[in-house]
Amino acid sequence: MGKKLKVGDKVHCTFLGEGHKGEIIEVLPSKTYKIKLVNSNNTILPNVGWYEKPKKKKDTLPWYIHEKLNEKKKN
Repeated sequence: MGKKLKVGDKVHCTFLGEGHKGEIIEVLPSKTYKIKLVNSNNTILPNVGWYEKPKKKKDTLPWYIHEKLNEKKKN
C-alpha cells in the first residue's frame, strides 16, 4: 500500500496498460481515489488504488496508481 494522498496531488497511474499523469479529485473511504487523467481528454477513473502485484493474472485491475509525482515549486 502506498502513501496517503490528498485532493490535488499529482500521480503516475496506469489505465488499460498505458501510463498516464493524473490528479486526485476525490478521496474515497475505501482507501481508493477518483483520478482525472491530465493527458487523456480529462478521463475520470473511479476507485483507483495503489498497485499491488496480483496473485493470479485474472486479478489484474484495469487501473492503478504507481507513484506520487513531486511538483517542483517555482520561486
